[in-house]
Amino acid sequence: MSINSDFMISRNSEKGQSFTEVAISMVFILILLAGIVDLGRMFFIFVALRDAAQEGAAYGSFCPADITGIQARVRSASSNPVNLYDTTNISIIISPDCSNAANAALCKTGAGLTVTVLSPTFQMTMPFIGGATIPLSAKVTDTILTTAYSCPP
Repeated sequence: MSINSDFMISRNSEKGQSFTEVAISMVFILILLAGIVDLGRMFFIFVALRDAAQEGAAYGSFCPADITGIQARVRSASSNPVNLYDTTNISIIISPDCSNAANAALCKTGAGLTVTVLSPTFQMTMPFIGGATIPLSAKVTDTILTTAYSCPP
């Protein structure tokens, strides 16, 4: 009789153990899943920034002196997932500045033109670090193919 009563006592004391284990492990799994979703969003925005920088660099390889045209190409590349028309959050850096006559030696055919697109406001939504902002940037360098090309309006 004592064997059976000992068995019942130990079985009743472990009744909620599985539920507790599942609850604790689900918290960690959900935090991990939220982090993966944030990393996916971050990568998606980075790809959009990189594609916009590539579009501006491709245009700049034919029209390196048309700085406003390069910026317009970058801004028109995408409006989703990041709004590139937002001039307060998106910065475009073009190097060298071929519209400046002082940089004529740097803007010859065969030289490199770098377009950098900066977005300083990626908002994390992951628990425990939600609300943190992470700056994202993409940089593309293309070769200046010609300086004599008539740039389209």
